[in-house]
Amino acid sequence: MHWTYDEAMEFLRVPENTHQLKRSKHGLERENLRVDLQGNIADTPHPLSLGSALTHPYICTDFSESQIELVTPPFVKQRATVHYMEEVQRFVAQNLKNEFLWAGSMPGRLPADDEIPLAYYGTCDIGQNKNIYRRGIALRYGIRMQMISGTHYNFSFGQQFWRSLHEKFADKLEDFILFRSNTYFRIIRNFLRMGWLNTYLFGATPAVDRSFHEADDKALDLLDPETTYAPEGTSLRMSPFGYYSKIQSQYAISVNDIMTYLRDMRYALRTSKEEYRQLGIYRDGQRIQLNHNILQDEAEHYSRIRPKQVVKAGERALQALRRRGVHYIEVRSLDIDPYLPSGLGMDQLRFIHLFMIYCLTKESPDIRVRENNELVQNQSDVALYGRKKDLSLYRDGKATTVRDWGLEMINEMRPIAAMLDEVYPKGKYQENLSQQEEKLNNPELTPSAKILADMQERKESHQEFTFRLSKEHHQTLLNQKPNEQIRETLEKEVSLSISKQEEMELYSEFILDEYKDLELSTQVLIRGCKKRGVEVEVLDRKENFLRLTRGDKVEYVKEATKTSKDTYITALLMENKVVTKQILRENGISVPQGGAYTDLALALEDYPLYRDRHLVVKPSNTNFGIAIFFIGPNQRHKYEEALRSAFRHDATVLVEEFCPGEEYRFLVINNKVCGIVKRVPANVIGDGKHSIEELAQIKNHDPRSYKTPKTFIHIGKYEREFLATQELSPHSVPATGQQVFLRRNSNVSTGGDALDMTDFMDPTYKDIAIHAAGSVNAGFCGLDMMIPDIRVPATLENYAIVELNFNPVLFFHNYPYQGINRHVEEEVLDFLGFEKALVTR
Repeated sequence: MHWTYDEAMEFLRVPENTHQLKRSKHGLERENLRVDLQGNIADTPHPLSLGSALTHPYICTDFSESQIELVTPPFVKQRATVHYMEEVQRFVAQNLKNEFLWAGSMPGRLPADDEIPLAYYGTCDIGQNKNIYRRGIALRYGIRMQMISGTHYNFSFGQQFWRSLHEKFADKLEDFILFRSNTYFRIIRNFLRMGWLNTYLFGATPAVDRSFHEADDKALDLLDPETTYAPEGTSLRMSPFGYYSKIQSQYAISVNDIMTYLRDMRYALRTSKEEYRQLGIYRDGQRIQLNHNILQDEAEHYSRIRPKQVVKAGERALQALRRRGVHYIEVRSLDIDPYLPSGLGMDQLRFIHLFMIYCLTKESPDIRVRENNELVQNQSDVALYGRKKDLSLYRDGKATTVRDWGLEMINEMRPIAAMLDEVYPKGKYQENLSQQEEKLNNPELTPSAKILADMQERKESHQEFTFRLSKEHHQTLLNQKPNEQIRETLEKEVSLSISKQEEMELYSEFILDEYKDLELSTQVLIRGCKKRGVEVEVLDRKENFLRLTRGDKVEYVKEATKTSKDTYITALLMENKVVTKQILRENGISVPQGGAYTDLALALEDYPLYRDRHLVVKPSNTNFGIAIFFIGPNQRHKYEEALRSAFRHDATVLVEEFCPGEEYRFLVINNKVCGIVKRVPANVIGDGKHSIEELAQIKNHDPRSYKTPKTFIHIGKYEREFLATQELSPHSVPATGQQVFLRRNSNVSTGGDALDMTDFMDPTYKDIAIHAAGSVNAGFCGLDMMIPDIRVPATLENYAIVELNFNPVLFFHNYPYQGINRHVEEEVLDFLGFEKALVTR
């Protein structure tokens, strides 16, 4: 996969290939600070009239709550891209109250660090992690640095262009996706070598407000009492005083090919850095960074240009690149043009498009350490001293000047510009190149020089200059008629994004995205740990095995409630239902009457004893409602079937009299009833329109139902048979308000609902539950009790405990179908010794 400039030009001159250049796609992203009527950073939340900053595809936020980020879709036509950005800007301007969008890249007057609000994305896990990530980069690089804004340009060649290029230049048997990815890396390397030219030609940040500097600002000159500047500089944003300081300080990521890039990124994402480790993960009970690795997240890798792939739901950026290769490249080094409402004009967009093709044509050997040092220094020097006469840059160890190297590139781009003028009749690419050539010959024509001249002529500080333009752009945008189609799209996305965030927050109330493969009760406990500053290490995901640590305190937990607080014998006592009943009976606690059998023949022989009763048949050792059967009077055939099934699960089977009343689950932790739920069998409520099967699907996917695939209502053989007893089928359409049950047993794990009854239960039953748990010395106990009327105090005749469970679930006490969240994880953590009192709120 090697070609020379001449070979590439020969390829591009083929008419079919020249025409395919027109199928390239262009997208823009722009960051803007919101400022108030005095030009100060706005301290208001992201306007609700703009939708959700987390889920709106075109209007979101960057580092700060005051920093809006605007995004366009990719377009084949460049003018459509700029037009869309202008329309998004206009929509935002129309929805700001007493605020403006800041016109420049460098911020104006900044308050103290603790007065700069971090972007807030709501309570869902993704939103919380985005906020924590921002806390981390604030600690690592400083808050003020994050207030710099810019424009990003997204570029890709068309698919057919790639096919033709692959056919022409790929090595034998070279995979298409690998070829495309590594060719994008070819462009990236050349951009890093030569991209300083964009900084020289379009850099627009020669000055900044003095409040931006965190320490001594004497390294820059004073333009006026409020403004520091680089007299010959082009872009403080892309200098060591801006983002470029991050690039210089970070771990070097190779861009020599996609495989080494993925390798280096994986290393940075997985490898701890001592400096960040010493910061800790939590401070005063609040999480302050995602981790202490070299990079918390892929987004933390600061570079002037990055390889990108469209990320699917549930994917990380690196996973997307590994699976599908590079899809487009993102140029991140563009300053906002303060003279344009859109922040970037057609002249710059045409040039950067032309430059991308030029980077494709040039040979691009691997970047070694010495060259990397050169290109970093070249970029820094152009940003700070780019307009200095005869400024020296270095290429392959040899000195050259900005002008000479720049003119050499302009001349090599001319034939490409001519081709583009053929396919874009109004493109003016050759005219554009002539304008850039003039800037190289006369630095006073560059935007950075014009901005300084304008400020000096008007005697304006950086704050005054940029604020004036901000107000002018705001008025311009309001005076122009919006594109109604785009405005309607943006309005629609406002309501859709708000609804989507609401759904995500409902979902995240009980699902932790990072731990969604773990069982729900473990997730409940992890959520509590996050709130209390307890570090969680998953030792075995399949077994839901955790190590919890805070300071010197360490506890091991399996499945949320298997802990050091219970002995092994306690679990065995509760697991064996025969032993459980005997111990409860000895402690004066009511249990169902019946017998225990180890022989099927004896159990069948005793049927006459039970013929006239309602019965429950179940294995002695069972949990989660497995193999439990309900038998009516005079149903010997079903009695025999139930016995045979139960004996397949255990050597001992219980036959018990069915206790009247409804079943309630009591959660006892450390001699305290922490929650009580009534479990209702799987059911749906009719609406007169949908079938039972459709209603089940609707309920399964309603976030308010708190159901996951493991607790969905499934309509299988058992459910169909149970519906048939009611003369119904899955296709029946129940009347509005009609409740239809699909099972007899009430387990939440088979689609049942949990109704919180903690505040309605007579306290005498709670006392019995605590006594029952104590009888087997259980620290954690899930106790199932049959009660006809929970308002009537307990007697030996009006209740029965049917089961003690040694590994009680937590989740349905926190997320009942009806009722309030009991936050039972707090009781677990208190019992384990991670007290809430240690957290500073």
